[in-house]
Amino acid sequence: MNVLRNHKPYHFSNECDMLNRLVIGMTAKQFREANGIPQGEGIRPKLIAAQIALLDERQIVAIGLLVSVPDFAQHKRFLEWYIAKKKAA
Repeated sequence: MNVLRNHKPYHFSNECDMLNRLVIGMTAKQFREANGIPQGEGIRPKLIAAQIALLDERQIVAIGLLVSVPDFAQHKRFLEWYIAKKKAA
């Protein structure tokens, strides 16, 4: 994808951090520290099923936004709008 070629590796970690903040209220690093999970280990095994489902759903939406809305701030606003709309429904 041409759109993704201009992204730096930290763009994807920023994306993951944003999604984690929106679903669990903190970054994966913060979650690891709060739950005594060693650095480098994934956090998914410690999440509840509802959190994993929300994360999966929002990752799919975020991928579409990443391609269609390359500006991170605008992308984040659209994702927050989507989440608010889903909660209201």
